[in-house]
Amino acid sequence: MSNGGPAFPVPEVLLQNGQVRPTGAAGMTLRDYFAAAALPAIIGRVPGGTRPTGPGRTIQDEVADAAYAQADAMIAARDK
Repeated sequence: MSNGGPAFPVPEVLLQNGQVRPTGAAGMTLRDYFAAAALPAIIGRVPGGTRPTGPGRTIQDEVADAAYAQADAMIAARDK
């Protein structure tokens, strides 16, 4: 499964020895960004009576799984 690479790539610096070095931290992946972007729509559709699907799971687990499933679908569509 692809994480889509960095969501906000940082510029790189070419060093005198020919090596390339990023100028900052890589930050979140595109998959993380897509999942975060999907959260408002997913949370807005969670009815008050929804129950988790398995033992030891919370509604937060279900929402997080749904957000990453949406992110994976977005990356797959982007790679077509």
